Amino acid sequence: IKGYNDLSPRIGAAYDLFANGKTALKANVGRYLHPASNQGRYINANPSELVSTITGRSWTDTNGNFLPDCDLLNGAAQSPATTGSIDTCGAWADQNFGRERPGTRLDDSILSGWGARPYDWQLGVSVQQELFPRVSVEVGYFRRWWPIFGAADITDNVLTAASDYTRFNVVAPADSRLPNGGGYTVPNIYNITAVANARGQDNLQKAANDFGSYSRYWDGFDVTATARLRNGLTLQGGTGTGRLVFDQCESREVVPESGATNPYCRQTEPMLTTFKGLASYIIPKLDVNVSGTFSSRPGVPLSANVVYTNADMTNPARATLGRPLVGTPTGTITVNVLEPNTVYGDRIDQLDLRIGKILRFGRSRTSLNLDIVNALNSNDNLAYSGVFGPTWPAPTTVLTARLFRLSAQLDF
Repeated sequence: IKGYNDLSPRIGAAYDLFANGKTALKANVGRYLHPASNQGRYINANPSELVSTITGRSWTDTNGNFLPDCDLLNGAAQSPATTGSIDTCGAWADQNFGRERPGTRLDDSILSGWGARPYDWQLGVSVQQELFPRVSVEVGYFRRWWPIFGAADITDNVLTAASDYTRFNVVAPADSRLPNGGGYTVPNIYNITAVANARGQDNLQKAANDFGSYSRYWDGFDVTATARLRNGLTLQGGTGTGRLVFDQCESREVVPESGATNPYCRQTEPMLTTFKGLASYIIPKLDVNVSGTFSSRPGVPLSANVVYTNADMTNPARATLGRPLVGTPTGTITVNVLEPNTVYGDRIDQLDLRIGKILRFGRSRTSLNLDIVNALNSNDNLAYSGVFGPTWPAPTTVLTARLFRLSAQLDF
């Protein structure tokens, strides 16, 4: 990385709307840089990461001594019949082991300069109103947008053009678990031609907006009510509703290989709502703090990945390519036939509780706490298998079972 140059202005303001201390108008806007960490485009720019350090090979222990009796530093296949080795050892799985492997070059435009580092803008406008003493409600609108998003970088094989890819459709399986019973067409899948595939690869990574219009943004509304009552009772609750919109269709038209089997270059979430609440109360005289938090958030979007074979490519009921697949070593492709953000898993509800005994010694204070995580022992699903089949969508991760945890906190 040669060096980034950025200016990241941030400003916020609050105004007493009616000059009575009961209505506050708040606004803020700011530009925030994404961390230059060891991942994505940054790790690919490190020459040491291009050296192949791991490989594997098959081995047949012919003499049964549990030792590979062949030349392990020789990456070629070896056998008693061909090399005179005692055992049989297959070739290195990665013939570039110990050397620099062919990789993706990074364009200078994403490694240095003004405004080249990924960043986002955040905007917030809210109004907070006091309803009663110690009780208020705040309503706000928030927007976040990413002019440059590192995860959306495009890898372009500069040896091919868009015309070197054949566009075709696949047909989703007929299944009652899919929208409208399945059997619908999933358009705009790409496969490289044999002539273009023979040219090989020379990959160059660039920012998505170098290939056309690119947009990614989230906007939504929050409503929060807060009550700080006497005797140590605090109540807070609210909702957040918003959606993410993503559009990278122009760059996919220019560089089909950037998402050959993913036709969903524009994704729009429905307005999703999260509910959250908390309560805290200190029981007088006993000095016992009882508190809890509750959240209810939308389930995760589901995917349905279907494998299509060369036999399917010539079957009009399954696909319209009309020829065998090129550039796929297994002769198959995997396509998600379920448009993102159309089917969601069950909502995820969780209640956590805490009971804490407060001990006071002079100017110090100690709290002995019992936390009950997932107090209702909910088994809501956090993730689902994306492989379409008889058990789809099988849960793969669920909420952690009810957990009791002891802790202590000393303040002095």
